[in-house]
Amino acid sequence: MPPEFMSVLYERLPPNLPNTLQAPPLIDLFFHPVIYHPLIIENAAMVPPTAKQFLDLRRANTVLYLTLPIISCCVLGHTVRMNTYLLAKNVPQKIISLLSHRSKLPIQLILSIIWFIKALVASLDECMFKHIIKHNLLDPLFKLLKKSKRYTLLNSSLLSVLEFIWRENCRTLLQHIVSNYREDLDDIGYVGTGASLLKRHVTNTAQATIANSTGESTLPSKRPLPMSSPFSAKLDDFDDGYFDEDDDDSDISHGSKRWKPG
Repeated sequence: MPPEFMSVLYERLPPNLPNTLQAPPLIDLFFHPVIYHPLIIENAAMVPPTAKQFLDLRRANTVLYLTLPIISCCVLGHTVRMNTYLLAKNVPQKIISLLSHRSKLPIQLILSIIWFIKALVASLDECMFKHIIKHNLLDPLFKLLKKSKRYTLLNSSLLSVLEFIWRENCRTLLQHIVSNYREDLDDIGYVGTGASLLKRHVTNTAQATIANSTGESTLPSKRPLPMSSPFSAKLDDFDDGYFDEDDDDSDISHGSKRWKPG
């Protein structure tokens, strides 16, 4: 998806729409490739006429591939509004569940789904984090990581999600990952990501213990994404930082570079 088109989209969508507003029909139509994807829908008879075209798998995959980058950008630029809609429609579960049908998806769509997961994490929304944990939405990611070949684009994209969780110290997700996927972290010893996540978890646990004894809070303040510029500051150059790491280092460099969608 051309970045110019995404920039126009950001300009057209007002960032501070009240949450009490109902999503217009256009947005519902926009999400039809997700909600009525043939690998997701259980009863084709329930599909409305406007979404019948997406019952064709090849067409549905193509349209979803073109749609996901827009959805992901909206999550980053209009977090509250978009996440409210996504959670109400169970969109994250539906999109991420497609990873369990890897053989029926083109690699481009799989990478777009991973990019979407990055956007959910990068929104730094605790409600979304709790939703991810409640529905085990990281489980398909770890299963795919286990099956992926080392040092491939797919493998690196999956690892970059964990890299972002480490860099931003997303405590809720970090604790969930260490508690439920410890063996998977040990399996990715060929990079420093797993070790860095474990070290960060130990540090967080120690800080929480000290805080409990002193009555202080260890929770970081909310760091909202910049609404005026969707590709600035917060997520700047994250992908470049990941691929520029020195392969000879046993740990991940604690640089300031962060993930940039694109």
